[in-house]
Amino acid sequence: MPIFADESYRSATDLPQCAECYHGVNVKLVKAGGITGAAEALQTARQAGLKTMIGCMIESSALISAGAHLAELADYLDLDGNLLITTDPYQGVTAKNGSLSFSNAPEKLGLCVKSRG
Repeated sequence: MPIFADESYRSATDLPQCAECYHGVNVKLVKAGGITGAAEALQTARQAGLKTMIGCMIESSALISAGAHLAELADYLDLDGNLLITTDPYQGVTAKNGSLSFSNAPEKLGLCVKSRG
């Protein structure tokens, strides 16, 4: 069973320690410094031969949508934090039957996110 670093891997600088102990890493945009930091952390882990996962905290559709844009850099996705809040101030990526989609996104450019307000 593969073991993934979660809170132990926040940025690419954590790779040396994590590569010795884990089969993969879980990158959370909120912990990695946003989309740029997460992309770097994911690419660095993949180059080192580790499996990659994009995870989340309980957060709005804005950050979930940003994470979904990085999906091609991940072997696994756990982007459901927006489903756990009742007052999500944004609309973005949608989830249906375990699949994320931008086909019904309210915006077609950028993060594909729109304020509900």
